[in-house]
Amino acid sequence: KIMRFFPPGVKLIDFSPNERYMVTWSNEPIQSGVPGSPFSAESEGHQIVIWDVLSGVLLRTFPSNPDKNAEGGPAKIMWPAFKWSPSGRYFARLTPGQGISVYETPSMGLLDKKSIKIEGVRDFEWSPATSGGGAESTGSAAGGGGDDKKRLRDELLAYWTPEVGNQPARVTLMNVPSRSIARTKNIFQVSD
Repeated sequence: KIMRFFPPGVKLIDFSPNERYMVTWSNEPIQSGVPGSPFSAESEGHQIVIWDVLSGVLLRTFPSNPDKNAEGGPAKIMWPAFKWSPSGRYFARLTPGQGISVYETPSMGLLDKKSIKIEGVRDFEWSPATSGGGAESTGSAAGGGGDDKKRLRDELLAYWTPEVGNQPARVTLMNVPSRSIARTKNIFQVSD
């Protein structure tokens, strides 16, 4: 099956780990009201689009988050714009120095409707695998009448903050979606 997507002037493209979602970026901001366009007025000016690969449906748009150039030169786009968890259930975006925004699939909504505030955060990564394979059943299938609900395991997100004054740099492992801290480690003499 061949799918056609509508994003105008696409310059960058990325896929989720399970290839269910496609992220596109264009240097041309979205304009609503164009005939045949799937974009609504709330997408006006955005440059990042997430698509469902199987159906071709537009799922969500986001404004670009350019990396400010300290020398006063042109801003550079941070790409990929989102980092995906290994299961593809979550994707996240860094706001340098302020926090990390984690979104859920398939709703594309912000996890718990708020970003994770982390003062001074510089970067983050997802752990490459979930412990135990990602999901485990909590119901009893053999008992007749057991429910088939699944409890999904947390995924690990690692982030770091730099040295500030007398406070050392810190690496933290956080469970998502629970947001509980799994481990924190201070590191010394770190600039990058």
